[in-house]
Amino acid sequence: GEMGSSQALAMAPIAEESRVIMITPWAQTSELSGAGDYIFRTTVNTNQEAEFFAGFIAKRAKKVDIIGINTAYLKSYADSFKSNFESLGGSVGLIEKVEQDATDAKTELIKLKLAGAKNIIVVSIPKQSGLILKQAKELGIEASFFGVSPLESKEMLQIAGSAANGLIYPLPYDIRDSRQKAASYREKYFA
Repeated sequence: GEMGSSQALAMAPIAEESRVIMITPWAQTSELSGAGDYIFRTTVNTNQEAEFFAGFIAKRAKKVDIIGINTAYLKSYADSFKSNFESLGGSVGLIEKVEQDATDAKTELIKLKLAGAKNIIVVSIPKQSGLILKQAKELGIEASFFGVSPLESKEMLQIAGSAANGLIYPLPYDIRDSRQKAASYREKYFA
């Protein structure tokens, strides 16, 4: 299956009609959940992650702004996060969209800076997330940065450099995982 949410959504009707199983390892848009009996994903969907993260951020901030990749993933995540965050008393300000192939996010970041953004969620893929963080630092944006699980990667860290310091993002983990490495991790973590 396709990695990106927009692409997976485009492929889903064809796979469903052909009765071909499509498994996407990364597409998180919640719209994919109802795409058919032959469509599967191996990761959390945006509703699951956004609900959790809204609760986490609501304990730390009352207002957030969002910047992300202009795809079905951003729309799904932003809609779900906003609904959950507002139900907890928070508010979402600007939602800035950066095109998928963009190599510059400064226009969108300047809008956030001028709006006084103090808590910014980056909803994007690793390469673009690294770019956004790096350019935010170059522009002197002083904010707390949050991200989404797909941005986690060596590539993002290499591009962002020190601009990734302090970035907070969820990383799905199954506490019931019975593999030895997972059990060892749990034992050390909870010790």
